Amino acid sequence: MPFGRYLKAIRVQQGISLEEVAYETRIGLRELMMIEEEDHDHLPEPDQVKALLRTYAKWIGVDEDDIVDRYEINRSFFYQTENSDHGPLKSGKRFFLSLLLTLVLFIAAGAAAYFLYDYYIHQPGTASQPQAELSSDSKKESNDNVKPVVSEVIDVPESVVAGQVPAAPAPAEKLLLKIDAIEETMIKIGVDDADLVAYLLNARDHIELEASTRIRMEVGNPKGVKVMLNDKPVVIDGKNGEIVTLDLTHPQ
Repeated sequence: MPFGRYLKAIRVQQGISLEEVAYETRIGLRELMMIEEEDHDHLPEPDQVKALLRTYAKWIGVDEDDIVDRYEINRSFFYQTENSDHGPLKSGKRFFLSLLLTLVLFIAAGAAAYFLYDYYIHQPGTASQPQAELSSDSKKESNDNVKPVVSEVIDVPESVVAGQVPAAPAPAEKLLLKIDAIEETMIKIGVDDADLVAYLLNARDHIELEASTRIRMEVGNPKGVKVMLNDKPVVIDGKNGEIVTLDLTHPQ
């Protein structure tokens, strides 16, 4: 269980109000609420948070180092998830801008080809008439040298004339990883090219991560977790205490 909910559960179990904790520990009520709600966006710097957690844990009778470890794991997971959520949005905007520019260029090319095609189709082809004053031999020679004018027809694809453009390829499916802990398990996860991040999972803990190309995992207790990739089970072969390494990618 993450650090904030764990402290709150212990406090509620002992029948202690948050106001009493604030009075006894001299920690502000607002800081205590942010700690129990695990509000990383508004919590102070990590060193200050760790000091507050040690004071809170010591007063309520909880192991200080365990609470700090839970905080670091939860904070790392929070910011990793936040970055993975924002990354696809930015890349999506770039994709749609590129697609829009491609559409404009294709439409402009189609319009230009259409007008060029229409111009050549309606261009009359005429040959020069010989002058009336020339002799009959000169007329014949002149007529022999005259080459017929043939209108040049440009073969324009119907899709271009109609202003149609090829459909853009569909974006690759994301990798969605879901982990449910059956018992206490240490696991390391790396999304795409990011470094591995360690997580200490307790029974009934749940993690969801999203990646573009690959997910790397190191599982310390293979029988202690249930892993799903894109809603399909991932088989982890290994014994308890044996570290199993997985490299999950899109199916070929």
